[in-house]
Amino acid sequence: MSHVMEPASMDIDSTPELQLDAVQTQIEDLTFNLVSIDAPSWYINPDFRTLFKDRSSYDSVANCAPIEAAPGLADVLSSPEPPSVDFFLSLPGIPLSKIFAIYCIVLLKAGCKALLYFGSGTEQYDGAEKRVDSYKDDNKSLPRFMLKAIKDGYTIAHKGLLCWTPLPTPGLVPRVRGRFLAFEAVFTMLFHGCIPFITDPWIEHLLLWARDSVEWGPLCSHLSLNEAIRGGLDLTPEELEINAAIRLARLKENGNKRSQKHRAAKRLDDLDAYRAADRVSKNAWADKNRDKVNRTAAKTKAKAKNLRLFYCDTYELPLQSQAMLDKHLLTVSHQDRAAGIEKPAITKSAVAVKAVRTQAKLEKLHFCEPCNKPFDNEWSLKRHEGTALHAKRLTLAEYFRDEEGQDVLLFIDNIFRFTQAGSEVSALLGRIPSAVGYQPTLAVDMGLMQERITTTQKGSITSVQAVYVPADDLTDPAPATTFAHLDATTVLSRGISELGIYPAVDPLDSKSRMLDPRVIGQDHYDTATRVQQMLQEYKSLQDIIAILGMDELSEADKLTVERARKLQRFLSQPFTVAQVFTGIEGKLVDLKDTIRSFKSIINGECDDLPEGAFYMVGDIESARAKGEKILADLEKS
Repeated sequence: MSHVMEPASMDIDSTPELQLDAVQTQIEDLTFNLVSIDAPSWYINPDFRTLFKDRSSYDSVANCAPIEAAPGLADVLSSPEPPSVDFFLSLPGIPLSKIFAIYCIVLLKAGCKALLYFGSGTEQYDGAEKRVDSYKDDNKSLPRFMLKAIKDGYTIAHKGLLCWTPLPTPGLVPRVRGRFLAFEAVFTMLFHGCIPFITDPWIEHLLLWARDSVEWGPLCSHLSLNEAIRGGLDLTPEELEINAAIRLARLKENGNKRSQKHRAAKRLDDLDAYRAADRVSKNAWADKNRDKVNRTAAKTKAKAKNLRLFYCDTYELPLQSQAMLDKHLLTVSHQDRAAGIEKPAITKSAVAVKAVRTQAKLEKLHFCEPCNKPFDNEWSLKRHEGTALHAKRLTLAEYFRDEEGQDVLLFIDNIFRFTQAGSEVSALLGRIPSAVGYQPTLAVDMGLMQERITTTQKGSITSVQAVYVPADDLTDPAPATTFAHLDATTVLSRGISELGIYPAVDPLDSKSRMLDPRVIGQDHYDTATRVQQMLQEYKSLQDIIAILGMDELSEADKLTVERARKLQRFLSQPFTVAQVFTGIEGKLVDLKDTIRSFKSIINGECDDLPEGAFYMVGDIESARAKGEKILADLEKS
């Protein structure tokens, strides 16, 4: 492991002082002040007194493992008000690199207060990853208050990090672990993550907010200050490094012995089954680590050629493997030379053909665009197009994801053509059509294609698809089958377009899996659903209005219609890209201002403004200014 093979300097006292930003300094100050409070040994473990006997001792450990704080933590710790649960739901997850970290587990239950649990992950070799991954709803070994909450109907909604540092070298692990135990106590204390105790007055002077001001409940049963710092705090960094190296060697040796014993038993039990399972396992590993396999293979082949392990004396030709040598020995040219048969001289026509083919490759007359590879004749190109590599690279999004390890954004315009093509092929094959004339395998065909748009260990594909809806019927099998695979659908309505409202998005038919309070926050969710509810009520009243008129509506329904029409026009957006066509300046509005504006309309704070004030404006202030101008112009006229 790299953190053992390349240890950092173990001279803690000589570590240069690092420049910290405001939030890091605040965390370090709070931590040292907490471990320095006047409290008995049963409250603060003596290990902390030994490790952090003064500020210089604390800073020497801190300089060896500088921390990185979560985005937004600086604003939270400098605010006079405690954060909302949304802050904890937005904390970043565990990265791919190994780290020591302080984490927060958020538990949610509909209609109940959120619950928070704070902890630290400081395993010497794996860091915080395994510790954080162990928090699952079905794990029976969770902390007791968390287990009780899950039995009461709570679920683990998010696991995020508050601060972290790269995995330290073995010589630093106990000291950095002690610091992170202190961090755990600090964040548990600051965010009131621990149940109340009679000892709370000892730390009141360090708190930023009162317990009754936070909107969540605690799940921690104690502060980590009373825990011992495990790992050999009494050893020097050099001794810890030696112990870690010995332990790794012993683990590797024991692991090899156990592995060899296990493989031997499997071989004796069923040799064919063992070989088949071993082959599957190795192929699976190779598929996940293709780059490493290719690099290793290239080194092995180059070494074989340099050492002439597979050498043809007749041709004086080194080859890269026994298989290549065997193949070469069977060629006609090798057998002729070995038999003393002279190769005939190259004719002028052969030279001319070779020149033509070389020129064709240079001019890319027969070129494969997806593979970026030229060929010397049409036949070679067609043969290449039938290979598996070419077929794989034709699916460009998958190629960039799986081969290049990139995150791909795939635009499809439009997916209905895929359904049409499948329908035509199905008809040519003589299959009996199903509903509305589509192929009977529509769901299978669409599923096989859409399920390839996914995230793997190497990369991801995110797709934005245009979907044509035949006859504007959203229940048509083609779009309905497509919608089943999408996370969100944005429906453009002809009726809204006829009203001159752009973008002509129908908020009632449009859907998203992200419209969830655990994702977007309770305030955003409540506002969005209230807007949809009011627009749906207006839609239901339109038939009555068309037959009987507005006068037959109750006062409450009239108010609903007026506000819904204002909401409908407020959903129009002045785009900057359309400014040259509309003459209306584009507006960019923050999400919080948008939510506030819609709440103002729903709550009736804008009932005094005309409908025209809400068309093609940004926030509610712009609508109010436009409305006042319209009313002033009416008074003048």
